[in-house]
Amino acid sequence: MYNGIGIATPRGSGTSGYVQTNKFHLRGSRLQRAEHKDMKDMMGDTSMQRAPNKDIVEHTRKRQIEVELFTLRAELEDQGFAEEEIDEKVNEKRKELETKMDEDVSSKKIEETHMIALRKEKEMDTLRSAFGLGEVKEGDAFDRELQEKLRIEAREKREKEQREKEKAELKKEKEKAKAAKKRKKELKKLKKEAKKAEKKRAKEEKKRAEQEKLEAEEAAKREKEEGSREKKDDRKSKDKRKDDMGGGSDEEEADQRAALRARLQRNIQDLERYRPSDSPPRHERE
Repeated sequence: MYNGIGIATPRGSGTSGYVQTNKFHLRGSRLQRAEHKDMKDMMGDTSMQRAPNKDIVEHTRKRQIEVELFTLRAELEDQGFAEEEIDEKVNEKRKELETKMDEDVSSKKIEETHMIALRKEKEMDTLRSAFGLGEVKEGDAFDRELQEKLRIEAREKREKEQREKEKAELKKEKEKAKAAKKRKKELKKLKKEAKKAEKKRAKEEKKRAEQEKLEAEEAAKREKEEGSREKKDDRKSKDKRKDDMGGGSDEEEADQRAALRARLQRNIQDLERYRPSDSPPRHERE
């Protein structure tokens, strides 16, 4: 052991205990590696999917049209049509093919490099729009600075959305509290109005009860006065009937006496008429 390095004793180690240089130790300079920032440093700025050449694509379109027109012209010549008719039909076919140029390009019949690249580009655009992806370039996934920038932007966007969400929730809570306060105020106002209406109704009921009581007392008083008046009138009518009955009895009595006197007179006359002629009258016999 030397300066705290090595084993305490060589016994059992199979060595002499001599401290020597570590051949397996690597210095810091050997650990340094030439690292590339992105794939562009290793592969260059070339993309795996090359964009189609527009001039070559246009040339391929026109060539395809001319091939079909040449085939049509040969068939018409074999059928024996006149030159003017052939030119007319070829021109009509040319217009028809030019209108269908986009469909011919998108079809898979043309196996040309730039046409295949154009179809592939359209397919990728459709797929990108289907997944909702933005403008993506090849090799951006290996660009560390770009990815760090995108992560920072995404984090800022999330934080901004979170702040907006919290702000919206706070605004919603304020509106909710304001609505609750307004509802409480309206409820308090309604209770106050109901209490006021109840007091007014009770006051009106009391006033109506007093009015009914007063009317009942007045009606009872009127009935009492009418009853006393009727009694007085009955008494007067009874007295009048008594007076009328008293005057009539004297006259009847006089009439009765006169009738009795007349009946006695008739009886006397009848007796004198049926008395025998030889018997003297009563006053003479006496």
